[in-house]
Amino acid sequence: RPEGVWVFRMIEAFEVMQPPPYQLMPDLSAEEFSELKKDIRQRGVLVPIEFDGAGNILDGHHRMRAFEELQAEGCEIADYPHVVRE
Repeated sequence: RPEGVWVFRMIEAFEVMQPPPYQLMPDLSAEEFSELKKDIRQRGVLVPIEFDGAGNILDGHHRMRAFEELQAEGCEIADYPHVVRE
């Protein structure tokens, strides 16, 4: 494999390991996240995801991750409610 691809994958993996800038809550356990995804699959995202003016998530990191994973799996889910705090 070309060296550039390996370096890119290393950088990509490093970026994924970094916590989002405003993520104060610990990650959900696998079971808790599975339950959240199940609920969002059935009812959609009910609590708005909050963003700052630069597009950073202030609240709702787990909801956003579940929403994006469900979309990637082909689930048709209504767009999530959101709030932008300036």
